[in-house]
Amino acid sequence: MTDDRLAPLSSIKAPTLVIHGTEDPLRPLPHGQALAEQISHARLKVIPGMGHSLLSPGLPRRIGEIILEHTASP
Repeated sequence: MTDDRLAPLSSIKAPTLVIHGTEDPLRPLPHGQALAEQISHARLKVIPGMGHSLLSPGLPRRIGEIILEHTASP
């Protein structure tokens, strides 16, 4: 990520969840990690085997569950 894209992230105060796959060829995992590090109190959820699309069977449901868990937590 470039510095100009990271600068505004530090101002985010809302509970933030970053979901990233281990097999994303367009934005490898270090991009998701850097994103989560720049947002105070962000939670990073890494999905093993996920690439840059939701084509894997069951993946949309799993991501929905992860989002529900995040929004239900204090």
